[in-house]
Amino acid sequence: MNEDLEFQIKSDGDFVKLNPAGLIYYDSILDWDKNWIRTVITVQGGVFSGKYNADLTTFDFDNLKCDLEKLYDNLGGEMEFDDLEGFLSLKIVGDGTGNFVAEVTCNDAPGIYSSELSFQISFDQTYIKDMVRRLDEITKRHPVVGDFKKS
Repeated sequence: MNEDLEFQIKSDGDFVKLNPAGLIYYDSILDWDKNWIRTVITVQGGVFSGKYNADLTTFDFDNLKCDLEKLYDNLGGEMEFDDLEGFLSLKIVGDGTGNFVAEVTCNDAPGIYSSELSFQISFDQTYIKDMVRRLDEITKRHPVVGDFKKS
């Protein structure tokens, strides 16, 4: 696990942190299977905390980065992030003055038998550039592989 490669949203002791531990190599020739990243998610929401492994994709990190970039200049904007497997959900809403609230929902396993933790993190616009920079580092180290062009 690379400590220098981490993304987090934090405020007042609460946080959600994503740390890409490395690519998952499937025995497959499909481009799709070359884009999975084992990720350690660490959370602190109120008195509750935990750490769990999640399988995210390079697309997940790239999409999160693009959506956060758009929020920096749209203070009343809103974005939603849901990874492909359902390990993490984020809904971030701006109030128009530079304050944002992230509604965080963490699931330790995909499916109906997962444990779920939901909480909110408030932060302001000044933190977004660093979040995007950290996601940019992750996407440079783990770029989308294969013939997947954005339209």
